[in-house]
Amino acid sequence: RRRHTRLQGDWSSDVCSSDLTLPDAAKRVQISYTTSSFNGKATTVNGLMTLPKTPVPQGGYPVVSWGSGTTGFAAQCMPSQAVNATRDAYLNEWLKRGYVVLQTDYEGWGGSVGHRPLLDGKSNAAALTDIVTAAHRYSNQLSNEWIVVGHSEGGGAALWVAGLTQQAGGKYPLKGAIAIAPVGPGILKFMDNAVNGGVVHAQPFLSVTVLGANIVDPSIDLDKLLKAPMKPQVEAA
Repeated sequence: RRRHTRLQGDWSSDVCSSDLTLPDAAKRVQISYTTSSFNGKATTVNGLMTLPKTPVPQGGYPVVSWGSGTTGFAAQCMPSQAVNATRDAYLNEWLKRGYVVLQTDYEGWGGSVGHRPLLDGKSNAAALTDIVTAAHRYSNQLSNEWIVVGHSEGGGAALWVAGLTQQAGGKYPLKGAIAIAPVGPGILKFMDNAVNGGVVHAQPFLSVTVLGANIVDPSIDLDKLLKAPMKPQVEAA
Protein backbone atom coordinates (compact mmCIF):
# COMPACT_ATOMS: atom_id res chain seq x y z
CA ARG A 1 0.00 0.00 0.00
CA ARG A 2 1.32 3.39 -0.96
CA ARG A 3 0.75 6.80 0.46
CA HIS A 4 0.94 6.25 -0.05
CA THR A 5 22.40 -2.28 -21.58
CA ARG A 6 19.62 -1.66 -24.10
CA LEU A 7 17.89 -4.78 -25.47
CA GLN A 8 16.79 -5.05 -29.08
CA GLY A 9 13.31 -5.92 -30.31
CA ASP A 10 10.79 -5.56 -33.12
CA TRP A 11 7.61 -4.30 -31.49
CA SER A 12 3.98 -4.82 -32.47
CA SER A 13 0.58 -4.53 -30.84
CA ASP A 14 -0.21 -7.05 -28.12
CA VAL A 15 -2.55 -9.95 -28.85
CA CYS A 16 -4.92 -11.14 -26.16
CA SER A 17 -4.35 -14.66 -24.85
CA SER A 18 -4.51 -16.57 -21.59
CA ASP A 19 -0.94 -17.96 -21.70
CA LEU A 20 2.32 -16.34 -20.70
CA THR A 21 5.66 -18.09 -21.17
CA LEU A 22 8.92 -16.78 -19.77
CA PRO A 23 11.37 -19.73 -19.82
CA ASP A 24 13.85 -18.19 -17.37
CA ALA A 25 11.24 -17.59 -14.67
CA ALA A 26 11.63 -19.43 -11.38
CA LYS A 27 8.31 -18.25 -9.97
CA ARG A 28 5.35 -16.10 -10.97
CA VAL A 29 3.17 -14.41 -8.38
CA GLN A 30 -0.13 -12.63 -9.02
CA ILE A 31 -0.35 -9.62 -6.70
CA SER A 32 -2.89 -6.94 -5.88
CA TYR A 33 -1.91 -3.60 -4.43
CA THR A 34 -3.23 -0.15 -3.67
CA THR A 35 -2.29 2.82 -5.83
CA SER A 36 -3.60 6.27 -6.74
CA SER A 37 -6.44 6.63 -9.20
CA PHE A 38 -6.60 9.31 -11.88
CA ASN A 39 -8.93 11.22 -9.54
CA GLY A 40 -6.50 11.07 -6.61
CA LYS A 41 -8.44 8.40 -4.71
CA ALA A 42 -7.09 5.01 -3.69
CA THR A 43 -7.76 2.10 -6.03
CA THR A 44 -6.74 -1.55 -6.26
CA VAL A 45 -4.59 -2.74 -9.16
CA ASN A 46 -3.49 -6.23 -10.16
CA GLY A 47 -0.11 -7.24 -11.47
CA LEU A 48 2.45 -9.97 -11.90
CA MET A 49 5.80 -10.50 -10.19
CA THR A 50 8.24 -12.86 -11.89
CA LEU A 51 11.43 -13.99 -10.18
CA PRO A 52 14.54 -15.20 -12.05
CA LYS A 53 16.30 -18.56 -11.70
CA THR A 54 19.65 -16.93 -10.97
CA PRO A 55 20.99 -16.89 -7.38
CA VAL A 56 20.15 -13.84 -5.29
CA PRO A 57 23.06 -11.38 -5.64
CA GLN A 58 24.48 -9.35 -2.78
CA GLY A 59 22.08 -6.50 -2.16
CA GLY A 60 19.14 -8.35 -3.69
CA TYR A 61 17.71 -8.89 -7.14
CA PRO A 62 17.61 -5.74 -9.30
CA VAL A 63 14.06 -4.83 -10.27
CA VAL A 64 12.50 -3.75 -13.56
CA SER A 65 8.92 -2.45 -13.62
CA TRP A 66 7.45 -3.03 -17.07
CA GLY A 67 4.79 -0.77 -18.60
CA SER A 68 2.81 -2.51 -21.33
CA GLY A 69 1.55 -0.88 -24.50
CA THR A 70 -2.20 -0.69 -25.08
CA THR A 71 -3.78 -4.15 -25.11
CA GLY A 72 -7.49 -3.36 -25.02
CA PHE A 73 -10.30 -2.97 -22.51
CA ALA A 74 -11.61 -6.53 -22.08
CA ALA A 75 -10.73 -8.59 -19.01
CA GLN A 76 -8.71 -11.11 -21.03
CA CYS A 77 -6.57 -8.26 -22.36
CA MET A 78 -4.92 -7.50 -19.02
CA PRO A 79 -1.27 -6.74 -19.83
CA SER A 80 -0.03 -9.44 -17.45
CA GLN A 81 -2.14 -12.02 -19.31
CA ALA A 82 -1.87 -10.79 -22.91
CA VAL A 83 0.83 -12.52 -24.95
CA ASN A 84 3.20 -10.93 -27.43
CA ALA A 85 6.10 -13.17 -28.48
CA THR A 86 8.57 -10.33 -28.99
CA ARG A 87 7.69 -8.63 -25.72
CA ASP A 88 7.88 -11.90 -23.81
CA ALA A 89 11.32 -12.63 -25.28
CA TYR A 90 12.39 -9.14 -24.23
CA LEU A 91 11.14 -9.56 -20.66
CA ASN A 92 12.67 -13.03 -20.48
CA GLU A 93 16.04 -11.47 -21.30
CA TRP A 94 15.75 -9.34 -18.18
CA LEU A 95 15.03 -12.49 -16.16
CA LYS A 96 18.02 -14.24 -17.74
CA ARG A 97 20.19 -11.34 -16.61
CA GLY A 98 18.98 -11.70 -13.04
CA TYR A 99 16.23 -9.10 -12.79
CA VAL A 100 12.88 -9.46 -11.09
CA VAL A 101 10.25 -8.41 -13.63
CA LEU A 102 7.10 -6.62 -12.45
CA GLN A 103 4.11 -6.15 -14.77
CA THR A 104 1.27 -3.89 -13.74
CA ASP A 105 -2.21 -4.24 -15.20
CA TYR A 106 -2.72 -0.49 -14.68
CA GLU A 107 -5.84 0.97 -13.14
CA GLY A 108 -9.23 -0.38 -14.09
CA TRP A 109 -8.87 -4.16 -14.32
CA GLY A 110 -10.13 -6.05 -11.29
CA GLY A 111 -10.11 -2.98 -9.08
CA SER A 112 -12.61 -0.51 -7.72
CA VAL A 113 -12.89 1.57 -10.90
CA GLY A 114 -13.70 -1.09 -13.48
CA HIS A 115 -12.63 1.00 -16.48
CA ARG A 116 -9.29 1.93 -18.02
CA PRO A 117 -8.34 5.63 -17.90
CA LEU A 118 -6.19 5.03 -20.96
CA LEU A 119 -3.24 7.42 -21.44
CA ASP A 120 -3.72 9.09 -18.06
CA GLY A 121 -0.07 9.68 -17.23
CA LYS A 122 -0.32 10.04 -13.47
CA SER A 123 -2.49 6.95 -13.02
CA ASN A 124 -0.24 4.77 -15.18
CA ALA A 125 2.90 6.11 -13.49
CA ALA A 126 1.48 5.44 -10.03
CA ALA A 127 0.69 1.84 -10.96
CA LEU A 128 4.21 1.31 -12.31
CA THR A 129 5.73 2.78 -9.16
CA ASP A 130 3.50 1.23 -6.51
CA ILE A 131 3.96 -2.31 -7.78
CA VAL A 132 7.59 -1.93 -6.68
CA THR A 133 6.48 -1.24 -3.11
CA ALA A 134 4.07 -4.19 -3.27
CA ALA A 135 6.82 -6.51 -4.52
CA HIS A 136 9.04 -5.56 -1.59
CA ARG A 137 6.24 -6.49 0.79
CA TYR A 138 6.11 -9.92 -0.81
CA SER A 139 9.86 -10.61 -0.89
CA ASN A 140 12.90 -9.43 1.08
CA GLN A 141 15.25 -10.54 -1.71
CA LEU A 142 14.85 -7.42 -3.86
CA SER A 143 17.22 -4.52 -4.26
CA ASN A 144 15.79 -1.14 -3.31
CA GLU A 145 17.02 0.23 -6.65
CA TRP A 146 14.87 -0.26 -9.73
CA ILE A 147 14.36 0.83 -13.30
CA VAL A 148 11.20 1.43 -15.29
CA VAL A 149 10.79 0.27 -18.90
CA GLY A 150 7.76 0.74 -21.12
CA HIS A 151 6.54 0.50 -24.69
CA SER A 152 4.03 2.82 -26.39
CA GLU A 153 1.47 3.67 -23.67
CA GLY A 154 3.92 2.16 -21.20
CA GLY A 155 6.76 4.19 -22.69
CA GLY A 156 4.84 7.37 -22.03
CA ALA A 157 4.11 6.15 -18.50
CA ALA A 158 7.83 5.45 -17.97
CA LEU A 159 8.60 9.09 -18.77
CA TRP A 160 5.94 10.17 -16.26
CA VAL A 161 7.53 7.89 -13.66
CA ALA A 162 10.94 9.44 -14.30
CA GLY A 163 9.60 12.98 -13.86
CA LEU A 164 7.46 12.31 -10.81
CA THR A 165 10.05 10.14 -9.04
CA GLN A 166 12.76 12.71 -9.63
CA GLN A 167 10.59 15.26 -7.87
CA ALA A 168 9.37 13.04 -5.02
CA GLY A 169 12.30 10.74 -4.28
CA GLY A 170 11.26 7.89 -1.98
CA LYS A 171 12.41 4.71 -0.31
CA TYR A 172 13.14 2.90 -3.57
CA PRO A 173 15.51 4.95 -5.78
CA LEU A 174 14.72 4.93 -9.49
CA LYS A 175 18.00 4.33 -11.34
CA GLY A 176 16.79 4.75 -14.91
CA ALA A 177 13.89 4.88 -17.37
CA ILE A 178 13.69 3.33 -20.84
CA ALA A 179 10.86 4.57 -23.05
CA ILE A 180 10.36 2.51 -26.22
CA ALA A 181 8.27 4.31 -28.88
CA PRO A 182 6.52 6.31 -26.13
CA VAL A 183 3.11 7.83 -26.66
CA GLY A 184 3.36 11.60 -26.42
CA PRO A 185 2.85 14.58 -28.75
CA GLY A 186 1.97 12.18 -31.56
CA ILE A 187 -1.40 11.55 -29.92
CA LEU A 188 -2.33 15.19 -30.56
CA LYS A 189 -1.64 14.77 -34.29
CA PHE A 190 -3.53 11.48 -34.22
CA MET A 191 -6.66 13.08 -32.77
CA ASP A 192 -6.33 16.21 -34.91
CA ASN A 193 -6.37 14.03 -38.04
CA ALA A 194 -9.37 12.12 -36.71
CA VAL A 195 -11.35 15.32 -36.16
CA ASN A 196 -10.31 17.03 -39.40
CA GLY A 197 -10.38 14.13 -41.86
CA GLY A 198 -6.65 13.45 -42.02
CA VAL A 199 -4.97 10.07 -42.35
CA VAL A 200 -5.49 7.95 -39.23
CA HIS A 201 -3.26 4.93 -38.80
CA ALA A 202 -4.29 2.15 -36.39
CA GLN A 203 -7.92 3.27 -36.34
CA PRO A 204 -8.96 0.89 -33.50
CA PHE A 205 -6.94 3.07 -31.13
CA LEU A 206 -9.53 5.81 -31.69
CA SER A 207 -12.13 3.82 -29.77
CA VAL A 208 -10.02 3.13 -26.70
CA THR A 209 -8.68 6.69 -26.69
CA VAL A 210 -12.11 8.33 -26.57
CA LEU A 211 -13.35 5.77 -24.02
CA GLY A 212 -10.36 6.49 -21.79
CA ALA A 213 -10.90 10.23 -22.13
CA ASN A 214 -14.55 9.85 -21.16
CA ILE A 215 -13.61 7.92 -18.00
CA VAL A 216 -11.20 10.65 -16.88
CA ASP A 217 -13.56 13.46 -17.90
CA PRO A 218 -17.25 12.38 -17.82
CA SER A 219 -18.26 15.75 -19.28
CA ILE A 220 -17.07 14.40 -22.64
CA ASP A 221 -20.37 13.37 -24.27
CA LEU A 222 -19.59 10.48 -26.61
CA ASP A 223 -23.07 10.63 -28.14
CA LYS A 224 -22.35 14.17 -29.28
CA LEU A 225 -18.70 13.54 -30.14
CA LEU A 226 -19.19 10.48 -32.34
CA LYS A 227 -20.88 10.32 -35.69
CA ALA A 228 -23.08 7.32 -36.45
CA PRO A 229 -20.50 5.24 -38.41
CA MET A 230 -18.07 5.37 -35.47
CA LYS A 231 -20.47 4.41 -32.68
CA PRO A 232 -20.52 0.63 -33.35
CA GLN A 233 -16.72 0.51 -33.10
CA VAL A 234 -16.74 2.32 -29.76
CA GLU A 235 -19.54 0.11 -28.44
CA ALA A 236 -17.60 -3.00 -29.51
CA ALA A 237 -14.50 -1.71 -27.73
